Amino acid sequence: MKKLLIVALMALLLALPLPVLAAVEESAAVDVTVAVYDGDAEEWDEGPPAVTGEEEPLPKYQGIATQDIVDLLENMVKQCAYNGTSYKDSRYEWLIMDMAAYAGLFSDSAGTTTAAARQAYIDNAINSLADPDPGPFGSLDNIFAKAVLGLRAVGIDPADLITVNKRPLNAVSLLKTTATTSIYNAPYVLLAYQQGSYDTAAAERSLVTFILGAQLSNGAWGWGDTLDTADPDGTAMVLQCLARYYTADEDVKAAVDKALAYLSAEQDLSGAYISTWTGGPSADTMAQVILALTAFGLDPDTDARFVKEHSLLAGLLALRDEAEDGFFDYSNEQAFRALIAVAGLRQLDKAYNFYDFTYKPAAQGVATGLGSKPSIPKTESTTDITVYFTLKGLDGTWINRAALTVPQDAKVYHVVIKALAGRDYRQTGAESGYVSSVTRPNGTVLSEFEHGPNSGWLYKVGDFLPSIGLTSYTVKSGDHILLYYTKDWTLDSEAGQVFGGGGSDRSAVTAEVTEAFAEDAENNAYKPMAPIQAAGTKAEATKTNNPLILNGEKTVFPAIKVSGYNWLKLRDFAALLMGTSKQFSLVYDPETRIIDIRTGQAYTPLGDELEDELDDVTDALATSQRVRVDGEFIDIAAYNVAGYNYFRLRDLAIILDFYVDYNEDTGEITLDLSKPYSEE
Repeated sequence: MKKLLIVALMALLLALPLPVLAAVEESAAVDVTVAVYDGDAEEWDEGPPAVTGEEEPLPKYQGIATQDIVDLLENMVKQCAYNGTSYKDSRYEWLIMDMAAYAGLFSDSAGTTTAAARQAYIDNAINSLADPDPGPFGSLDNIFAKAVLGLRAVGIDPADLITVNKRPLNAVSLLKTTATTSIYNAPYVLLAYQQGSYDTAAAERSLVTFILGAQLSNGAWGWGDTLDTADPDGTAMVLQCLARYYTADEDVKAAVDKALAYLSAEQDLSGAYISTWTGGPSADTMAQVILALTAFGLDPDTDARFVKEHSLLAGLLALRDEAEDGFFDYSNEQAFRALIAVAGLRQLDKAYNFYDFTYKPAAQGVATGLGSKPSIPKTESTTDITVYFTLKGLDGTWINRAALTVPQDAKVYHVVIKALAGRDYRQTGAESGYVSSVTRPNGTVLSEFEHGPNSGWLYKVGDFLPSIGLTSYTVKSGDHILLYYTKDWTLDSEAGQVFGGGGSDRSAVTAEVTEAFAEDAENNAYKPMAPIQAAGTKAEATKTNNPLILNGEKTVFPAIKVSGYNWLKLRDFAALLMGTSKQFSLVYDPETRIIDIRTGQAYTPLGDELEDELDDVTDALATSQRVRVDGEFIDIAAYNVAGYNYFRLRDLAIILDFYVDYNEDTGEITLDLSKPYSEE
């Protein structure tokens, strides 16, 4: 079991992010000379990390042309997908890095991550720093190093970050406070320290000493409880972090030369590396070794040590699935990275280390909340506590120290929702961790950016401004939560004052990301919960009987389409889910005009559910219908058609936490109640 856990951890580490190569202008070459530490001194020297070895005629020159690699990369960008999402649209953090590297190298290509996906990654990375959760098999140094590398790759300074609640954050400082005792994490911590002038020379020396001390007698680095089992993957990963020190440190040079000899000896005659687990060629291992070789300026198709009957590059390409332009053993990401490294090595005619981002300009990184996946936190405690809530607008206090009873495990989110909904206020954005607007009972709205590019809503607990979103902060008995509007968060006493005013123009980021979300709407792409319109707002509703598949059974479900999305009658949906794991009861109180939903309870049908009584085209009126789920008020958009309230299917999927898939070709909607909600 320990062996399997270690292998799983290795697989996670192999997926760490890759660097972005700056766009190459025709008039200027990019200088990617490797900087090396000169031993005992505190300064860094420049020097090429050329690996020396016996010059022998190549047994077989494979002659794999650079253009063939470029063509394959282009096809992979067009055809490959991750979890059903194209490389360009994926918000998966490692593909964000892959695509940044690809777009940097081929600046005139169409291979660019969308603005929405990029911002989603930035939000997620900053959130992982502000509220790290290593889980049972992770570690803080791994989380922090990963964020430093990934943010630097997409043009963000990891030492200059702003959380969603406008607190400053320095990922490098966080990393420096953690201890690294694992040979699996050490290479990436060392690579993270190499991303800028962070006063890390002493920490780097310590890590290099630790890494060299873990090398086995045969030149490899190992895995296992005692790290005594030689492993090509781990050895290749270590080499990538040592490239910077090769020409200046004799101990590093000796260790690298010995490791290259080990990797050469382990290579199969086919050019591949053979997995000890499957007995077949491993694209993952070959990709890691290629990334190591290119970091030292070595071509995996021509270096004599890595050409047997076939070259290392040929061994990797032998696993290509030409029909899909991917790789047979599901190693597309690793292979994609390795091929970019080869293309970079050849086109720049210099060593190409995927993890060297220092040549790329870096800007301040701001978590906007726009990229965060809506997530309504659950409460399970049966014990209640009392907290207090105050709401302040620009013209004074709107709600003054209201006492609220909430579960003991409630988040600030639950306090905000309960306080506002119980007093006829509405908000948008809370499910993403950041309130972007508040609507008063009289219908007036106060939104972010309304009073300048740095205006918006912040929250405090007591006098403390948390760095995490309101869906993550757990309240305690007696806490006083203040939700307040500021004209300029950079001048706030706990947020922007740290930066001396000025700050970052979040409105520019917002406009770009919002536009990207709008462009994706027709493709049923991920968006936050639908915005709540003022009561009485009229929208055109088109009747749509999309086939709906649940548990393998297809039914025609009466619904309307508004703004490109399917909206359905709540009672119809309750009837449809009866007897399933996501069933819910539904009660409407005509006196309070509140819809009460209780998850997990059986629905009592009225007899008229699922009847198609809609006109082909009709008017839908936005309604201020109040909805309570398991005792908690929620903000959810609704339209009234012919006396019935219709809710967006994807909003219900977020609330009940199930997966929705839409097939554009057939118009079929598939519900998978066994999977959690996802934007992918």
